[in-house]
Amino acid sequence: MNQYEEQYTKRKDNVVNYLNEVISFFQEQQKDDTVAGLTKLKDNVEHNLFSIVLVGEFSAGKSTFLNALMHKKILPSFTSETTATVNFLRHKEEAPNGEAGIVYYNDGHTEVLSDLNLKTIEQVVSTRGDKGEERIATTIDHVDLFLDSDFLKKGVMLVDSPGLNGVADNHREITERQIKASHASIFMFSADHPGSKTDFEFVKELRDQYGNQSDNIFYVLNKINVIRKDEGQTIEGVIDDLKKSYQKQFPDDEYIPKIWPVAANAALVARDKDIEEYQGGEIVKTQERRDELERISRMKDFEERLWKYLTEGERTKAQLLEPINTSMSELVEQRDLLETEKNYLETKESNEELIKQKEELEQRVADLNNEKNRISNPLSIKINTIVRDLIEKINVNSDSIRKRIVVEVKEIDDPEEMNNYSNGITQKIENRYKKLVKSIDQELQNELLLAVQEECEQYYSEIQDKLFNAETTSAVRIKNANFKPEIIHVNNNVEKNEAELAELKKQMSKIRQNISDLKKDSIEAQVSEEQIAEKEAELRDLRNNRANYNANFVVPDIHYRETPEWKQGSRGGLLGGIAWLLVGSKKELVTTQVADTTARDVAIEERDKYIKGIDEEIDKVKEEKAKIRMGAKSSKSINIEIEEQREKIERIQEEYANKQKKFIENMKKNSKRACKRMARDIEYYVEDCSENFASSMSDYLNSQKKRYLELTKDTFRGSIQREIDKQSQKLDRIIETLNTEGKEREEKIQSLAQNVEKINNLLDESIQIKTDLESNLKDIIEQEDLYA
Repeated sequence: MNQYEEQYTKRKDNVVNYLNEVISFFQEQQKDDTVAGLTKLKDNVEHNLFSIVLVGEFSAGKSTFLNALMHKKILPSFTSETTATVNFLRHKEEAPNGEAGIVYYNDGHTEVLSDLNLKTIEQVVSTRGDKGEERIATTIDHVDLFLDSDFLKKGVMLVDSPGLNGVADNHREITERQIKASHASIFMFSADHPGSKTDFEFVKELRDQYGNQSDNIFYVLNKINVIRKDEGQTIEGVIDDLKKSYQKQFPDDEYIPKIWPVAANAALVARDKDIEEYQGGEIVKTQERRDELERISRMKDFEERLWKYLTEGERTKAQLLEPINTSMSELVEQRDLLETEKNYLETKESNEELIKQKEELEQRVADLNNEKNRISNPLSIKINTIVRDLIEKINVNSDSIRKRIVVEVKEIDDPEEMNNYSNGITQKIENRYKKLVKSIDQELQNELLLAVQEECEQYYSEIQDKLFNAETTSAVRIKNANFKPEIIHVNNNVEKNEAELAELKKQMSKIRQNISDLKKDSIEAQVSEEQIAEKEAELRDLRNNRANYNANFVVPDIHYRETPEWKQGSRGGLLGGIAWLLVGSKKELVTTQVADTTARDVAIEERDKYIKGIDEEIDKVKEEKAKIRMGAKSSKSINIEIEEQREKIERIQEEYANKQKKFIENMKKNSKRACKRMARDIEYYVEDCSENFASSMSDYLNSQKKRYLELTKDTFRGSIQREIDKQSQKLDRIIETLNTEGKEREEKIQSLAQNVEKINNLLDESIQIKTDLESNLKDIIEQEDLYA
């Protein structure tokens, strides 16, 4: 838990504990309605979710960003597919009955998802699903996904919206409504195409519709890790370019919300241990690399700033202050009632006097009932006049929209742009009419409020709040609004030319790959050549050592030594034989020479062993050299081949440029005529739409008139009735209390005084909490000087 969560939790606990005290007090007072209302407010505080809405184009990487926030790849994220529904991501503990997910369809029925594996999610949230983008967008209202995520467990609800460049009408309304109600919104740009036209169109729409409400939007630049630093790009440079684009779109602005650079996919790989592959096919194996990716992603800095705003921003302040203000209001009202009751008891005012007051109140009730009818009739007359004037205004504005589109389409002379324009014309018209509907609806509300102010000013604020919170319906539809233009073909050889260009691109791509592979081979060949040279040097050293050793080896001489030795001799003759028998053989001392070859043998053995070792080392090095040489190419021949490939790709590039130039020149000859024909078709279509819209809008305004009138009447009728009930209950209680006498009266006065003191203590406590909230919860999103 970060420091901002801790501070928020303490403040929330203070509010909840205080509400428990107030609820307990009103339970003692047997004020069941007040207890029910405060209990609901307390439950709202306890179960409050920080709502975060994510918007941006489909290729901005929103789903990857959300996965990174949750530290787990849960949502599918693709490069060519997109989210097709509005998805509410909640913690699994919030599932009503333990569901994995719930799909809410436009016709009112729901579908429970049994699991949230990738295939299941794809079927209901992505264009990759079997139902397809169009069917999903038109049949599904929104999807709740209940996920096991620590981030969501912290009281966060994430809203994943479709890409702005493919959002259906009902999904745009849901997204806009969530932005209006959210604690924070994140508008995501992509570093590979920052600040597109669609981006700024949506930003402008938010500013036009919600004014300061758009100040709760964080601007995030995603995919900073794809910025091409080798081409001189920098993160700061891309942000500066984005600011310049913003400045062009909003030339009167001096400031822009701070832009936070992040790399969501780097953060996801760093945080999800089940993901090992990073961009470029890199396999991430070590924690050190994951830590580095976390640093590269810059996600922690943004998350910390987001948490500060969530816990200290205006909406959190309002949500925590609402029950405090309501409690204070209820306490003050109850104190006034008790003090009045106490004063009546102390002054012993007669029951007759109070009964007289009640009779006067009953007359007031009758007058208020008459007031209901008195107000209703003039309001109805005025709003009828307002609606007639607005219908005239609609006709003028609708025709103005038609004229603007006609001017726009006549200025287009590029077939591709015309095709894109015509394909999006239905959405464009509906969006412009929708803005007109909202504008007219707002004007209807404003005119109604002016009428209310004239006829019943005391109810103005309450009716204003009700109208502000009333949802604008989307009942206005354009009849026959399915414009299906034929694609402009200004050259019959488009497919052939594209195929030829594609083939040339394929050849160039193959050659580039060959060059890349040859460069690797060249490096490997150079390494091999260096290794072979090293082995040859090693062989020379070994052979030189062998030769030097043999040349310097000297065989030691054989040493002889004389050794005396007694030997048996023979005795000659007869006497000799007799003597041998008597005394034995004759002994003689003889000196002999013995050869000592020890030193010579040892030296020769050592020499042979050394020579053998060198020979073995030579054989080993030869074998290693042979292995290195085996299959190795010459770096020189490889480099020659590289140059040949480069010359080949230059020739193909020249052929590609010439073919493309010729094709473009051919297309330009027919473009103007084709665009003019399409512009005429669009002009007829827009005229039909304008007429149909004016008719539909008239019905819509009459429907809204009835709706708003009924809401207005219900509001002041309800307000009058609440005032009547309040005063009646007050007097009934006082009359009942005045029936007490003697000791019972004194005990009642004492009890009332004690309760008034309790209320004053609770009010003192509420003032402390309110002061803390108002002093500390005032965070706003930073604004940066566009001209700094």
